[in-house]
Amino acid sequence: MTRMTREISYILLILPMLLTACTQTPDFEPYDGRALRIAVVGEPPEENEEQVKFHEISFDELTNEELSSYDAVIMTEENLPKAAEAKYADTYSDSSIPFFFISASSYIPFTVKDPEYNDSWKWEAGKSYAV
Repeated sequence: MTRMTREISYILLILPMLLTACTQTPDFEPYDGRALRIAVVGEPPEENEEQVKFHEISFDELTNEELSSYDAVIMTEENLPKAAEAKYADTYSDSSIPFFFISASSYIPFTVKDPEYNDSWKWEAGKSYAV
């Protein structure tokens, strides 16, 4: 095999893989289960969705008993400093439902008792918006 033939062979092998990886679109199935109940510490979003119901809760309601009726908890950006207080770390770590911290760049100040939440933990472009 000549050098040019090998190069063309490699291109012909790699090109279909690249093209198929870029053109596939996922098949999304509509959710038709029971309505999800999402607790929000802060102002809940104003969405008119039948499948998702948002309920505003306070920090006093962050106990496993209170949270057992929810599918997830969202912490809004303005509540992140209080959410990072050490007394809540076990609640987040021991919970059977997910917690989403909006506009935070890491979960560390919420699950580890020593770090203090400050501007260095805020979201920046190129990072996940919710952790």
